[in-house]
Amino acid sequence: MEQITLDLIPGKVLPVCHASQYDVGRQIRINLTDAGTPYTLDGTETITADVRKTDGCIVTEACTVVASKTYVDLITTQQMTACFGLNLCELKIEKGADTIGTLNFILDVEE
Repeated sequence: MEQITLDLIPGKVLPVCHASQYDVGRQIRINLTDAGTPYTLDGTETITADVRKTDGCIVTEACTVVASKTYVDLITTQQMTACFGLNLCELKIEKGADTIGTLNFILDVEE
């Protein structure tokens, strides 16, 4: 399983994870940090991944949140990996009335 580290604060170098075109079920662990410090989930968050494919379409996929973990696992779907190339992604974390977007990351899908 590939792992990347993703900060809650945008503005840094974009991490890159990899998949093959049409991969279904590939697991990518996303380690969460806040200004470089591990970010611990409390289990009340809703986390979704938005993948803007190279064709311009956006795929949104829910991530499973486990309390006391500092990561989420992104499981690829066929639509998420349908377009080869560099697909721009972001996690959205919702907690109560607050919604924040993380640093963007790249899903590099090989043909």
